[in-house]
Amino acid sequence: VNLNSMSVMKSWIAKMKNSMRQIGPVFNTQRMVEQYAQKLYLPEAQRYQVLNANEQEGAKSLAAWMDRVRQHWGQVRVAAIHSDAQDNLPVGTKINIQALLSLGELQPEDVLVQVYHGLVNTRGEIVDYQISEMTPEGRDQNGQHIYSAPITSTRSGLHGYTLRILPKHAL
Repeated sequence: VNLNSMSVMKSWIAKMKNSMRQIGPVFNTQRMVEQYAQKLYLPEAQRYQVLNANEQEGAKSLAAWMDRVRQHWGQVRVAAIHSDAQDNLPVGTKINIQALLSLGELQPEDVLVQVYHGLVNTRGEIVDYQISEMTPEGRDQNGQHIYSAPITSTRSGLHGYTLRILPKHAL
């Protein structure tokens, strides 16, 4: 073994020890199991208790809601989207997005309406996006549900937005 290779080996070992010291607390099995327990297992155990309480009242209610949403989801439509956006949006400009939705037999509490917004690339795709929840504001004279969300341009460039509607239930 020559002295030069010994020096390289010592340097490599020092690098590895430093890496283990820095990333060990972040990437380890104990942290992973604890995180899974806190974020997944315990909330699901609580959800199980709620679903099974009172002769599975929660589960029956959830199943009925799912059947109703499946039956009427085809009636959900975006009637119109409006914004007060100008062609040139300086960074920090606040934009109000308003949507008119037809929900058919569903109610605002059955859906989550989000505006998906961000920079638009050369292919017309929204990239570097953010998702903002829209707030129900009542109905218009035609009975359509009004949703709105304020968003702020955080970067310069061509911006775009679209809506996303998802089923929503507390359970």
